[in-house]
Amino acid sequence: CRDGLREYLSSYRFGNASWPDLIQMLDARTPADLAAWSHMWVEEPGRPTIATRLTLSDGSAIAALSFAQEDPAGRSRLWPQQIHPLLGARDTAPSFDVDLDTAAVDLPQAAGRPAPDFVLANGAGIAYGDFVPDARSLAWLSQHLPEIPDELVRGVAWLTLWDAMLDGRLPSERLLDLARKALPAESAELNTQRMLSDLGETYWRYLAADRRDALAPAVERALWDGLQDAGTTSLKSAYFRAYRRMALTPEAVQRLERIWSERERVSGLPLAERDFTALALELAAARIDAPDGQRVIGQLDALGAARPAGGARPNRAGGPPVSSTARPPRAAGGPRAPPRAAPAPRRPPRPTAPGRSRPERAASTVTEPLLPSLSNPRPSSPI
Repeated sequence: CRDGLREYLSSYRFGNASWPDLIQMLDARTPADLAAWSHMWVEEPGRPTIATRLTLSDGSAIAALSFAQEDPAGRSRLWPQQIHPLLGARDTAPSFDVDLDTAAVDLPQAAGRPAPDFVLANGAGIAYGDFVPDARSLAWLSQHLPEIPDELVRGVAWLTLWDAMLDGRLPSERLLDLARKALPAESAELNTQRMLSDLGETYWRYLAADRRDALAPAVERALWDGLQDAGTTSLKSAYFRAYRRMALTPEAVQRLERIWSERERVSGLPLAERDFTALALELAAARIDAPDGQRVIGQLDALGAARPAGGARPNRAGGPPVSSTARPPRAAGGPRAPPRAAPAPRRPPRPTAPGRSRPERAASTVTEPLLPSLSNPRPSSPI
């Protein structure tokens, strides 16, 4: 490949080249069919569905293990790639390198091994496709995900379960229950953030309204507890975004109102003005149909209209406005602050060509409010 790249750079020096030109040069230097690979992965849309086929003998050992790819579009296309299936068990997790360049590939090295708890076809997390686990693996992973010791394998397993929920092979409520169980035990922050994001999607898009109402108190309690226990600011922020997004019960909405009005603080999580703005918009959406919804919306409109661009923001607790640019008062008898340096002179204007005049730029007289008017909000998706 290095020789091919050198030839490519030398041949097209100071000229134009394309992706097919590169593939043609590299293809001549490798036994792999790079042209076919490029056609499928670069020029064709879609991704393969890769199913695990596991057969056990007497339930205690592997009789056969294979992986089959299908074209979801029904065009019998094949996506050549290398996968790294992993056989997960409580005391070991061997993995293998498999070239999946045909419709189905057997893994004879697995025959005779003890039956694993689960099989992950994308064990290394670098292959691409819709990976369909066998029924035994799906059942185990949906109940025991937090027991997997390796954080990368846990992340791959979660993505596999997420795809299974999207494909209708795993009930959405089962995935939501698993997230509530797995989040307190998860030690990898990237996994936690992905779970929280998928939890919000599941909660609003894939859960029936009556079940969402029934599960809301438990979900909100789990998110608030996770926010309190989070050890980093970024993790606290992820939990707070999830809590803010999924707040549904009156108790949760009232808590968010107290945070917005600065009558309650989130320990260890400083909130910026844009956080309060996002919180205000979501509170308006949550309160739009409530008996006191118009009162809350009126307060939010007043907040948006009261702050000129670049000026002080109103104090949500009812005190004097808070300025982000004003200097703190000097203590009596204290030293004076050094004078500010004079501003640098402005660059003179560029000369105008003879016979042409530069139009004067009108000064802006529009003051943008902090928030848009919420008295008649447009329909939006659930928060």
